[in-house]
Amino acid sequence: MPEYRVEMPRKYQRRIARFPDYVQRRIRARLETLQTDPNAQFLKALKNRPELSIRVGGYRILVIRDDARRAFTVTGVDSRGHIY
Repeated sequence: MPEYRVEMPRKYQRRIARFPDYVQRRIRARLETLQTDPNAQFLKALKNRPELSIRVGGYRILVIRDDARRAFTVTGVDSRGHIY
């Protein structure tokens, strides 16, 4: 049973669908890991921003953790050069 939910707005689902298949699989694997391990080592806190960053090759996924709702909300998905 997942401890946390991962909520992803439709615009980010569509953006991920444009990435190569191997990148899509790696992104989904990272997001699935968050459901059972909300303190995963690959989460990186960002300075002066509320989001956490997840690195997947040359891509970054920004998420906000809401402990009260036990959910992660995806707030950005893009290549490293465009996301920050």
